Amino acid sequence: MAQGPHRNAALENEWRVLQSLQGSAAPGAEAFGRLLPQPVMHGEVTAGFFSGRTVNVFRRQCGLRHSLQAVMQLYPGGIPPRSAIWLWRRILEQLSFLHTSGLAHGAIVPAHILVQENDHGASLIGFGCAGEIGKKTSDRPADSEAFYPESDACPLTPQLDLAMSARTMIAALGGDPASQSLSSSVPAPLASIAQRIARLRPTADSESAWDVREMLGDLAGRVFGPPQFCPLIGRAA
Repeated sequence: MAQGPHRNAALENEWRVLQSLQGSAAPGAEAFGRLLPQPVMHGEVTAGFFSGRTVNVFRRQCGLRHSLQAVMQLYPGGIPPRSAIWLWRRILEQLSFLHTSGLAHGAIVPAHILVQENDHGASLIGFGCAGEIGKKTSDRPADSEAFYPESDACPLTPQLDLAMSARTMIAALGGDPASQSLSSSVPAPLASIAQRIARLRPTADSESAWDVREMLGDLAGRVFGPPQFCPLIGRAA
């Protein structure tokens, strides 16, 4: 539900964007259409205290109950670097689908990522700022300035999403998303990639989301060896 009438436009936009993604013909549409929030119902409250506010109802996969923001509270010193790699890769896969569909998210922050309990799954939510690539960003989420590579409004681009995803991972690792500083406990190759991507300007040329995903896969093999199952939620609990 919109937090106030001034937020109705964001929920209207979120509904349009997610409906558009359900009809996307981009590669991976079948898989990611199920993983992203699936539109169920949209309308306006017509009576009572919340009259006039927009409401969106979405369906999502089982286990997607905890935001990354909430998960970070379980790890005051930062989530394990090995877990950060798989989590970031899941987000990059969804961003690749968005970008291939001609859209950008525009608000990749910890509150807009759901982590799947006892699994290596994650889902992007919070599409109120999303839109066609090249359009200007709309209202930013509250207290999110540190996650944007520029202080002023900037265009919706893949580079913006990549920079924000890197800053979100830096924050999840216990670092500072504004300065991109990280603890020495984070392996240097992972810190280097995160800091470089975090500093992308919204209009700069760079690797695609899928390119960064592949780089992280190579890095995981070099730093940590063979893949290992390491869920965030169950282990922390």
